Amino acid sequence: MSRAEVLTHLGPPSSEVDAPDQASPWAARCHWGDTLGTMATHAAMPDQPPPPQLWTVWFDRHDRVMAVQTGQASAPSSPQAPWEPPKTLPR
Repeated sequence: MSRAEVLTHLGPPSSEVDAPDQASPWAARCHWGDTLGTMATHAAMPDQPPPPQLWTVWFDRHDRVMAVQTGQASAPSSPQAPWEPPKTLPR
């Protein structure tokens, strides 16, 4: 697929990172589902891999899709969400 076809299907990306150098096998990667934290990481360290919760599409130098990473929700660290009331009442 071309970049134009991807943007037609997914809409504009929430962020985009250019390859860190010309030796990189990819030219750009686009993300959907960014937060302020992931955008700050992209700005400070563009060579870092994207977090797994983002939808990411890598493009080659001809603006063709090279790879796709689908978004995966991260597993909760505890069985209880922080916004839920405690299951047992405090003493």
